[in-house]
Order: sequence, then C-alpha cells, then structure tokens
Amino acid sequence: MNRPPEGYRIIRLDAVDSTNNVAKLAAADSAVDGTVFWTSQQTAGRGTHGREWSTPPGNLAVSILKRPRMPIRFAAQGALVSAVALADALTETGLSGDRIGLKWPNDVMVDGRKISGILLEGAANDAAVDWLVIGVGVNVVYHPAEARHPATDLAASGVQATVEGVLGSFLGAFERWWGRWRRYGFPVIATAWSARSQHRPGDLLTVSQGGQTFQAIYKGLSADGALVVAGMDGMDKEVASGEIFAHA
Repeated sequence: MNRPPEGYRIIRLDAVDSTNNVAKLAAADSAVDGTVFWTSQQTAGRGTHGREWSTPPGNLAVSILKRPRMPIRFAAQGALVSAVALADALTETGLSGDRIGLKWPNDVMVDGRKISGILLEGAANDAAVDWLVIGVGVNVVYHPAEARHPATDLAASGVQATVEGVLGSFLGAFERWWGRWRRYGFPVIATAWSARSQHRPGDLLTVSQGGQTFQAIYKGLSADGALVVAGMDGMDKEVASGEIFAHA
C-alpha cells in the first residue's frame, strides 16, 4: 500500500459489523481528524436509506473520520468530494476514465454498473459540524448478482487490484480533493463531478424522494450540491436527497 497522506492514521480491522459504526464510536470518544478504519470483511454494512451493503472477503470497506470546521449545511458535499476522489483512484487501478461515471448523490459506476457506494454520517454542535464519517465500499473481486442497481467489481471489469492498492490510491486522491474543496469551495468539486457524471443536461430521470416518484429533466448541480431538475411543468426543482433512475 502507498503511504497514507500526512495526517492520516490507518487502523486495520478484522471482520466487523460496519466500519462506519466503529468510526462513529471513535468520533464520540475523541478520535482525531484523519483516522481511517478499514476492513476487507464487513458483516452488517449499510448503504443509503439503510440498505445492506455486502462486503465479503476481498472487497474494501473504509471509513474516514474528519472534523471540518464548517456550517452543517455544507456537510453533504463531502459525499460528492469522495465520489470524485474515488473516480480518480479507480483510474490509477488501470480503468480508463471514460468507463467511470458518477451517479448523484453517492454512487460510482463502471460501464453503467455500480462499483461503489458512499455513506456520509455525522454529528453537529449547534449549526456547525462536530465530525463527519465518510464510509466507502468498493467491489474489488466480488459483486452481488442481484441488486437494486446492476453491479460490477474491478475483477469483472478486467482490472486486477488489491484491497490495499485501492485503499492507498483512494486516500491519496481523497486528501487532494478534500484540500481543494476546503481551499476553493464547492465550485471546483461541482465542475469535477459534473465532468464525470453519467448524466448529461437534458436526460430524462425518474426521481424518488420521500416516498414520491416523479419524472424530470436533469439540469445539473446547485451551488450547494443538490440535484437540479426541471419538472414536467417546466419549473426547476432542487432535490437535496433522494434517488434517481435514468431512462434508456
């Protein structure tokens, strides 16, 4: 594995229920910014909306603890920062960039199939972030045959990589993009994310939000990282959380 970026401390775990759970407990126990928890076997991992995320031996589950000084309204942008970083890391494994796409708000795709998901959790002190845990799962040698979204893994995509190699590349890319975000603000992330997005302005999407589903036209990201769509009535709408499905 590459040496971790300065200020990062890696803790390797045996099989655990969830690296995010371990990281959150550590955060509450005053663990420092940059502590990284990783395992290649997670028994009760979670994705967004509480869905199961399987991490059998050979795949990567990692959670990074950060303590950024920022208003809570900016915290969700951390998932987009992480997605951009992982896209860069996957190119270092040998994947060509044109095979990698980002799906709002927290999925990384290869050839249109999901290879990674990101789960952001945190705590606030009044209106400011106390800590954030960025959980990332990467399918390295295994992917589920049946899933809500078609899935893939690096091996199935023709790339031979190790968990340690993927982790090292990701941490390096994560620190670069996190630093750019904190230094230059969200516009630099929005530009990078949009360039890698698997959707283009004008695409028809189905948006699922709060138990409601509607069709809309993809327009891009808002200044805060929300999804901007045009409804069938022509009115623009910002979607801060939810799930999107593309139409062929």
